[in-house]
Amino acid sequence: REGFLGDITSDTMFEAFYKTAMSRSSVYVAVVIAGALVGEKVVNNGFDAMWESRNKGKLFKDMTIPEPEE
Repeated sequence: REGFLGDITSDTMFEAFYKTAMSRSSVYVAVVIAGALVGEKVVNNGFDAMWESRNKGKLFKDMTIPEPEE
């Protein structure tokens, strides 16, 4: 059986991932924590970008402050 990557099937990819990331509990915990941190960053940046695009011109950073007259 041939996978979408040629000779590498999804079964062998899963086996490699399992042997690398799930072989010991400490490695598994580290992978879960790293995944949670990366996922949080991705979701946070995505919602920030959506918020800024929907509120363009209404945010504090979009305000122009006039120079004081002397």
